Amino acid sequence: MSTTLQGLLLTRMNPIITQWVSGVEERFPGRYDSAELLRTAESYFHLVNDWHIPLELHPLFPVIPALTRYHVSMSTPPTHLLESSHLWRSILLASSTELYTEGLVSGDELISDMPRIHGRIDEIQYVISSGFWEHSQRQLDSAMTQMHKERLQMAGKLAASMAHEIRNPLTTISGFLKLLTSKIPAESAGAVKHYVSIIQEEFNTIQMHINNFLNFSKNKEQEPFREVGMEELILGIVNLVAPRLSSEGIELLSGVEGPNIRLRVQQVGMQQVLINLINNSIDAVQHMEPSEPKMISIHGFEDRDHTYIRVTDNGPGIPPDVKDKLFSPFVTSKTTGTGLGLAICKQLVEQHAGVLSFDSRPGETSFTVKLRKTGVGAVPVNSASV
Repeated sequence: MSTTLQGLLLTRMNPIITQWVSGVEERFPGRYDSAELLRTAESYFHLVNDWHIPLELHPLFPVIPALTRYHVSMSTPPTHLLESSHLWRSILLASSTELYTEGLVSGDELISDMPRIHGRIDEIQYVISSGFWEHSQRQLDSAMTQMHKERLQMAGKLAASMAHEIRNPLTTISGFLKLLTSKIPAESAGAVKHYVSIIQEEFNTIQMHINNFLNFSKNKEQEPFREVGMEELILGIVNLVAPRLSSEGIELLSGVEGPNIRLRVQQVGMQQVLINLINNSIDAVQHMEPSEPKMISIHGFEDRDHTYIRVTDNGPGIPPDVKDKLFSPFVTSKTTGTGLGLAICKQLVEQHAGVLSFDSRPGETSFTVKLRKTGVGAVPVNSASV
C-alpha cells in the first residue's frame, strides 16, 4: 500500500525528473543524450517511489538490466553511477522536506518513509553495480581473449618463419647424421655411439620445439575420430616411451580397470597428449636423489558417463606460483621448456569435448584426461564430419 508521501512525490514527478536531468548534464556536460536521460529517469523514479512493491516484482524491473547494458556500452565510469544515485537522494530528500514544510506530510511520515527511499535507491544501485561489473568483466575477458588470439597469430607467423629457415638445414643434418652412423667402423661404434645419441637427442628436441609452435599456433586440418580400445592406446604409449624410461631408470606402472573400455578419439592427438604428460613426469622425477625410487603410472578407468586416463608421478610437485596458470601458453617451470606442451594438451583434449585437470602436492602429481562416453551429452568438436 502506498503512503501519502509517495502519492505527493508522484504529483511532482516531472519537476523532480527535470531537476535530475539538469543535474546530470551540469556535472557531465555533453556526456549523455538528454532524451535517453529523460526516458531512464521516469522508469527510475517509479522504481524508487514504488518501494512498497518488491524490486524484482516491479513491472519496470527489466529496465535495470537494459540500463546496465546501456552504461556498459557507453563505458560509463562507475563514479558517474554513484553520483547519479547521490543526486536522486538529494532531490528526493529536498522534495520530501519541501512537502513537510508545506504541511502536506507529517514529521512521522517523513521519518518513516525517507529510510525506505534511501533503501530502495541502495537496492537499485546494488543491482546496477553488480550487473555493470559482470558485463564489464565479460568485455574484459573478451578483450583478453582477442589479445591472446593476436599473440597466437604472431607466434604462428614466427613458427612459420622458423620452420622455413630451420627445417631445411635440420633435414640435411638428420640425413648426414644417419649416413655418418652407417659409415662408422664396427670397431669404433661403441666409442662413438654415445656421442651420436646425444646429437640425435638434441636434434629431436629442436624438432619438437618447432612442431609445438606449429601445432599450437596454426589452424590445420583435424585428424578424424576413430574408436580404439583404452588398453590398446595405453600399451602403444608405453611402448613409445619405454626407451627413455629405461635410460632414466624410471619404473612405469600401467593398467586399465575394467574390461574392453572403448574410446572415440583422434588417436594421434591423444597419443601426443599422453606422451607429453609422461615426458613431463619424466622431467619431474629425473632429478630426484639416486636413492629415491622414480615412479610413473598411467591408468585407465571409467564410470557411467565418462572414461579417464590418469598419469601420476612421485616427483616434487608443481611450484605453487605456476599452478593457477599452468595451462596458459608460454608458462613453464622448466629452464629449457617453451611453455606450450600443456597448452597444446589442453587444446587437444578440448577438441574431444573433454577436460584436462591436475592435482599436485610434494611427492605426487596427477594429470587426468576426462572424456565423455559416446552418446552421453557433448560430442567431439568435429565428430559430425566423421
